[in-house]
Amino acid sequence: MFDSTTPLRQRFAALRSGGEFFSLRHVRQSHQHLSVRKNVAEPPSLGRDEGAMLTVRVSGVEAYAATADLSQA
Repeated sequence: MFDSTTPLRQRFAALRSGGEFFSLRHVRQSHQHLSVRKNVAEPPSLGRDEGAMLTVRVSGVEAYAATADLSQA
């Protein structure tokens, strides 16, 4: 899951929480869009999305946070 994002894995492993549960979901997607306008092929559009979602449960209450900024603060 974290093959090329070892720093993200290391930062998550270093977290300490008093919560009963916490998890990190990392998602990376790439996509390609092809289109034709007036019978003429337009250049392909390539895109890549990446982000992470953190879930924490403290005293039975769950909280969520998500971001596309994976840089260290």
